[in-house]
Amino acid sequence: MLQLTYERRAQGLSQARLGRRARVDPATMSKIESRRLLPYPRQLARIAKALRVPLEFAPRLLDEIDRPRATVPDVIPSLSVKVVPGMKVDTGKSQRALVEDDHGPA
Repeated sequence: MLQLTYERRAQGLSQARLGRRARVDPATMSKIESRRLLPYPRQLARIAKALRVPLEFAPRLLDEIDRPRATVPDVIPSLSVKVVPGMKVDTGKSQRALVEDDHGPA
């Protein structure tokens, strides 16, 4: 899925509605989202504006994502957190609460 598709869906927009906002034909929007067509820079800029995405982040809308993530302005620049074995992660719960969640009351 493209980041563009995720952004559009997150805002509750259809391809046709986004196309109207961005002055891009709905069939063209479909081709862009299915990666059958690379948009012209002006088209991409209009799409970004219609999605309220800052222009400097517009190229990231064409990034393929494996799973939905936060909206573009929240992710860019992209920061990832890797959890490694033995790493302590603050969940906001006490260890007793974690045990109760996983296995019922301790």
